Amino acid sequence: MYSKHKERVVHLTLVTVRKRFRKYGLGKYLLQQIIDPAIVGQYDAVVVHADNAAVDFFQKYGFSDDIVLNSRWSDLAEQFTNCTLMCYLPGFSGHSLLKTIKIPDFEVFELEQEFNKWKSKTTEVYQNQVSIVMRMKHEIIQLKALVDRQQKLIETLLRDNDRVKKERAIIEKEFLDYRLGSTSITHKFSPTLTDRLDDVEDEINTEILINDLQKQVELMDLTVKRKRIESLLETDPINRSKLTTVDDCKYLSFPPAKQRNANEPYDHMKDAAFFYDVTERFKKGMKLDPDFKTRNVEVNTISKATLTDRFQEKYRDKIKGLHDPSMVADLYFCSDKMERAQDILKLGFSSADIVAGSYGKGLYFSKFPSRASQHSKSGKVLLVEVGLGKVETVMKRDGQRQKPGAGFDSILIPGRVIRDTGNGDSTMNEEYVIFDQSQVMPLCLISMTEP
Repeated sequence: MYSKHKERVVHLTLVTVRKRFRKYGLGKYLLQQIIDPAIVGQYDAVVVHADNAAVDFFQKYGFSDDIVLNSRWSDLAEQFTNCTLMCYLPGFSGHSLLKTIKIPDFEVFELEQEFNKWKSKTTEVYQNQVSIVMRMKHEIIQLKALVDRQQKLIETLLRDNDRVKKERAIIEKEFLDYRLGSTSITHKFSPTLTDRLDDVEDEINTEILINDLQKQVELMDLTVKRKRIESLLETDPINRSKLTTVDDCKYLSFPPAKQRNANEPYDHMKDAAFFYDVTERFKKGMKLDPDFKTRNVEVNTISKATLTDRFQEKYRDKIKGLHDPSMVADLYFCSDKMERAQDILKLGFSSADIVAGSYGKGLYFSKFPSRASQHSKSGKVLLVEVGLGKVETVMKRDGQRQKPGAGFDSILIPGRVIRDTGNGDSTMNEEYVIFDQSQVMPLCLISMTEP
């Protein structure tokens, strides 16, 4: 007797009849004894590994070779080769089928044919479903790889564009310096308007006067252009935050940390694109929640994090050391303590931000902004990048938990507050818990209002 998942299974390892004694009903008698509850007790299934030549024999007495059905007993097939896994399922009343299997009846025949047809169609549908899922999985993986390659290409093009803009600005400055110097020399050695008037008192040479005035204007224009370029090259954009407006939303933007010491003009279009993407994702995420679907939530401002290069390098080194470095996601911080939001944008998370929740002492995050906004009472939500690594699914509450299980980097919980979303989707309540704050890098602070 084999028991698994509260199912009692009779595992038939050997049954045979010598060839000279076959055709006398001995095999049927043996099967009848084996599947009789009065002899073997109550059971849920009888499993047998039939030789390829004996498949028809077992099928004749109610055994099924359905692959999907017998996959439930696949762990019993490890020690058997060149055989077919088959099972017998008794009726609900528990009586043996062998006593009535030979009753000739056209309705029974039609029932058997209908059942075989249904089983064939079901198998075909299952195969199609699995094929579609597998192809979708491979397509998603391929698209993800394509997006990653495109993202790397975009980043490379942006770096090349910044480098070319910087080189162009420097070359233009050098060229203007050269023109300004040559114009000054030419103007220095050319007769001034006053000298012309002193030497030629009887009349003014109109052509000379026009040339002198043009040189004066050109000199002034070059000087203005030179000052403008120098201001672009020397201005430190870090000390001057920029207010960017996209649609009806306003964003407080800062140049990235890697550009703080760069002698190049600050291109705020990168931040504008980032803020627009954050706003769209935030609005779409809010509308996924039935409670917020009909409510008009507006994004007022977005303050981007100003982390140091050292912090970002330390964060990326931490990600490389995780059990699964590819598991990195943008999540929303679920906490009602937003007093340190500005410090988090500058310095990152610390032990002071750890929350003592019902699933452990850590940092709680959600994929959905609506979940994070319910925890925040100030109308502010932090968007962060989290290195999840290998995720452990935890269902048991443990407020003293301080780290994930062995071999894991984070845990996934059903949610501290279980709320019925109305559509049967429990993932809206799920939260990720991180116990090491170095796995988290702040991205921006979103301020929202609801008219």
